[in-house]
Amino acid sequence: MTRTVTIGGFMGVGKTTVGRLLAARLGVRFVDLDEAVELSCGQTVAEIFEARGEEGFRSLERSELERLLDGPAVVLALGGGTLHQPGAADMVVSRSDLIVLWADFSIIRSRVGLSDARRPRWSDAEALFESRSAGYRAFDCVLDVGNMTADQVVEQVVGVIQCG
Repeated sequence: MTRTVTIGGFMGVGKTTVGRLLAARLGVRFVDLDEAVELSCGQTVAEIFEARGEEGFRSLERSELERLLDGPAVVLALGGGTLHQPGAADMVVSRSDLIVLWADFSIIRSRVGLSDARRPRWSDAEALFESRSAGYRAFDCVLDVGNMTADQVVEQVVGVIQCG
């Protein structure tokens, strides 16, 4: 693998689970962007949102994203809103192979549940999903993962990156 593989999509679609499995399959390091941000500033995403607001979080996120995309090839799982930040999608597409995971909101809600304190925007998740749906679906490689296991998704992603 010579390029980073980036996994994007709405929260709860399985980016981290698939990313970990994919990295193991490809024999490279896995990085979850939210975890990288947390490590860089010593706070959870929820704490960053509380202390600095979404704008402060997005600034930290962008710095980590740039650092990771400029480093050695990894499998990188993005946060749910990363691709919707100004310039982020272009940066990701130009420096990595982007795969967007897609599932209907009813499936996501069944996976996440009614509340999740680790996800600062989950309280307005359905409206957020609706506002971001067209953006996710506009990318070149969108995989509908709603009825697939994580292992099946990994197989699909491997097929896509081998052809790309």
